[in-house]
Amino acid sequence: MKLFYLCPLLMGIILFEFRPIMTAFNFYLLKATANNCLQDRSNLWLDLVYNVSIPLPNSNNYYTIFREITESMNITVRSNMYKKVKKDWKLEPALSGKSIRTCAFLKYDIALIPIFRLFAEIGHSCPIKKGKRLIFNNHISSPFHPVFMPGCWNLTLEWLDSNKKVITCVSFVTLQSVDSNYEVDRNNCY
Repeated sequence: MKLFYLCPLLMGIILFEFRPIMTAFNFYLLKATANNCLQDRSNLWLDLVYNVSIPLPNSNNYYTIFREITESMNITVRSNMYKKVKKDWKLEPALSGKSIRTCAFLKYDIALIPIFRLFAEIGHSCPIKKGKRLIFNNHISSPFHPVFMPGCWNLTLEWLDSNKKVITCVSFVTLQSVDSNYEVDRNNCY
């Protein structure tokens, strides 16, 4: 009978003992660029300034929206996801080629938008007002599960107007790693 009362106490001690050595999964934003896909940059909808330094409230990590986006404009966003395999970026077909209306993407997406909101100011619905938005974080940590599979990822988002013409694009290079592998994994991303 004493063992019955002792078991929860022992389990608490065992869990407490192992908790400090748990490894956290870290998700890093290594690089972000905008509009590399455009031939004509004279009519930009969005621009992005990002460096890898730790973002501070008064830092120069931000993105700017030059035109308000409304539901009636029928602006869609298309994603392509690449994983770094050895020295090459390999397209992940299951995570690529999908298009969705931008306003629905902001409102209903449960995979990417919640992650983006941990890094930058992103609205929850349309209209998307023009102006400058802060990128306030460059990494998140989760003790439970990785955000993506471990490794280097390149996510490219293209925004298309109602005529399916690309009006802006953004590319993010990210790394999913554990602390002990960070330096080696980071070097493999470039």
